[in-house]
Amino acid sequence: MNCVMESLSHWDYATEFSGPEAAALILGIDPNNLEASTAEGGRIKVVAERMAQHYEHALMRWYHEVLKIYAHDSLEIDVHIPFELTSLALEKLCKYWNPDEEDIEFEEWLVNDKLTEFSVQKFSRHEVYAWLKAIGEKSVYQFIIEHALLHAAEAKSEIELDPSDLPEELDAANMAFRAVLNAKGKPTETFRKRIIAYLKEHHPSLTDEAIKRISTLANSDKSPGRKKFSKE
Repeated sequence: MNCVMESLSHWDYATEFSGPEAAALILGIDPNNLEASTAEGGRIKVVAERMAQHYEHALMRWYHEVLKIYAHDSLEIDVHIPFELTSLALEKLCKYWNPDEEDIEFEEWLVNDKLTEFSVQKFSRHEVYAWLKAIGEKSVYQFIIEHALLHAAEAKSEIELDPSDLPEELDAANMAFRAVLNAKGKPTETFRKRIIAYLKEHHPSLTDEAIKRISTLANSDKSPGRKKFSKE
């Protein structure tokens, strides 16, 4: 396992993945070696096909919702969708969608087979991680560091923040943690200071409060479960 993770460590710097790339990483296979090795092609295809199926679930739901195709219409296919996998393109469009307003850009994207095809989609680390959790499957490659999620849960209970900010900040925390873990930054500085330096350099849009939260939850020097007690 350790040797597999070491061989995949260069993927820690990737922020998004195609379907086949994510499928290969889930199985612990370097996507860069796909052309050289056909032996694992069948295994990767199985995972990629399931990803494509659940992406289609998400696509179909939004197709019905945005184009206002409901159960009484003959084009309605399925009213029960158990699992969904949302691509970055779909996520961007649905994030700002307003059901009370016409969205020409979203509608045109949904009916364009070339734009919506699974093979051209990209998926975020957080989305792949959340999808694997939802379907109850494990991944050899860690798309999100569990350590960061542990501190995120602690930070959420202690710091007031908008829940919609969590995915973006968790992704930033995950990337910063991986980078510093791979010796990014000055070795003479603390882990937290190197996290802050990385965030300021690579995520300039983050607020000071966000950087403070992220550097706290991604700090490996902080022992989990430690609580402060007031003196009486």
